[in-house]
Amino acid sequence: MLHRLCLARSRSLAARACRERRILVNGAAVRASRDVREGDRIAFLDPVRGGRRELELLVSPERQVSRREAAGCYRWLAGCGAPAGEEQGDDAGP
Repeated sequence: MLHRLCLARSRSLAARACRERRILVNGAAVRASRDVREGDRIAFLDPVRGGRRELELLVSPERQVSRREAAGCYRWLAGCGAPAGEEQGDDAGP
């Protein structure tokens, strides 16, 4: 799913992050095969920088989407260190 949403460069990198327990869904470490649904919260842990970014999934695409389309499928949660240039907060719409 991370690759479909353009949040990981490749499926193998997304799977590696899951194996290393750097991806949490609703607070729990998950396997790469875990299905996610609308409303799920996905957290990314960065062991190097010690940061945590979290987003809420708004729409679960069934296929690979463009980077522009992907941005409308989730919203970054406030106070979770969204990447520079990304909107965050409760009022950030798709």
